[in-house]
Amino acid sequence: MTDYKAIEEEIIKYRDEYKYQVWDPNIGEILDRFDYNEAWDEEENNDQEIKVEEKKKRIRWFIPPYQRGYHRSDDIASQFIESIFLWIPIQYIFVCCIEAKTWFGIADYEIVDGSQRLRTIRKFVNDVLVLKTNKSEPNKWLKKLQTLDWKKFSDLPNEVQTWFLTRRIRVIEIENMTI
Repeated sequence: MTDYKAIEEEIIKYRDEYKYQVWDPNIGEILDRFDYNEAWDEEENNDQEIKVEEKKKRIRWFIPPYQRGYHRSDDIASQFIESIFLWIPIQYIFVCCIEAKTWFGIADYEIVDGSQRLRTIRKFVNDVLVLKTNKSEPNKWLKKLQTLDWKKFSDLPNEVQTWFLTRRIRVIEIENMTI
């Protein structure tokens, strides 16, 4: 039987290997980094590597091949967007830096957790997702913000678009991920 002290020492030894930082970018900053291609949702085993000539000075968040395709229904997606407008806390986004060449150069971040949330936001901002209410099923679709019924992002006044894009979401950036 392993004693408590040995277990504690081992946990502390390996726990200290993981470094992370927490930051709060706004949605606009996140979308600037999010390298998203809707075709990835159509392919199960997709190759999301970028070409060498595309590797210029940039920071890129990408969806790794092991992540499933987009699967949110429009009613759940509408509720998620509504929760952003209502300032309901959003679950953190977890990213891990897998390549960093220089301070101002290439940095590739794998989205470890949060790809469904980011895809939903992207679909809304790109006018793919139309927010809806469903009066016959009040527990579905938009629950509170009836003025957003049948609205795309581009239908919103500029002030509301800016407000949405400047909403901050907590991101945890894992520095050294070996799992």
